[in-house]
Amino acid sequence: MDEWTNLTNTYKKRQQADVAIKIIDILLLIVSVFLLLYIFVLSQAPLLQILSIVIIVAGGTAFLIYSYITANKKALAQTTDIEKLVLLNEQGQEVLEWSLKNQTSLLIGKKTVDYQPEIDLSHTEYAALINTEHALLNCVDGIWYVEDVDSVNGVGIRKPYRHLTQKLKQENPYPIGYGDILYIANTKIIAK
Repeated sequence: MDEWTNLTNTYKKRQQADVAIKIIDILLLIVSVFLLLYIFVLSQAPLLQILSIVIIVAGGTAFLIYSYITANKKALAQTTDIEKLVLLNEQGQEVLEWSLKNQTSLLIGKKTVDYQPEIDLSHTEYAALINTEHALLNCVDGIWYVEDVDSVNGVGIRKPYRHLTQKLKQENPYPIGYGDILYIANTKIIAK
């Protein structure tokens, strides 16, 4: 339960920080608009206008580079921390786990004479809804992706502390991160 409490607190703090950053961004935008109006409409000083254009271009380029680096770091931080997948029962208790260490690809499905998936869900409560080849997990550059392999009942993903589950399009890889819950039909697997 401590892990869920820590994740909840971290998520709430991030939301508060995101709101504060958005408010600061709006205030900076308003100040910038008034400053630009003064420089280009009221002052009419050519040197000041040229200097402003140079600063705007340099600042915009630096902002784009910073945004790109930050977005990549966030994506990697969310996805590379996954060490295992854990099967959850209806009460949310951990039932079974699969290590992702030293793995690059895992098939999720049901064991049959012809198919031996690495993650066998033939013993789960909703096994009747799961295809023999239901989903595929692939690790590319340290990032795990889940893909619906033409299943009948689909694959869904829910990000931590979100109420909506996103249904994946077939044969379209989707990155997964720590705390994401995968829905293989109605069977829940959490990434840890």
